[in-house]
Amino acid sequence: MKKLLLTLMTVCFLSACSHTHMPTTNMITLSEVDFSRQRILEGESCSYRILGLFGPFGDAKFIKAIRYAGISKVVGMDANYKNFLLFQKECVRVYGY
Repeated sequence: MKKLLLTLMTVCFLSACSHTHMPTTNMITLSEVDFSRQRILEGESCSYRILGLFGPFGDAKFIKAIRYAGISKVVGMDANYKNFLLFQKECVRVYGY
């Protein structure tokens, strides 16, 4: 019983080491962005994972963030990951007009 419990705990702790993220690159030419506009819209979509095993709860998708803000032209995108002891928060933030 102790070996089973130790094995399960080890799997839970090491499962966070197996999660990887794809890097994103900038595909927008900044000379085409109109910085004189006063109102740039911002949309965010987040998801959560518990112990790296359960989840994702929520929907951290690029399209959902665009729809949430009502953006018709995207000028930028950020991905943010916050790791805590028991859970991870992953957010996608989109900027546009």
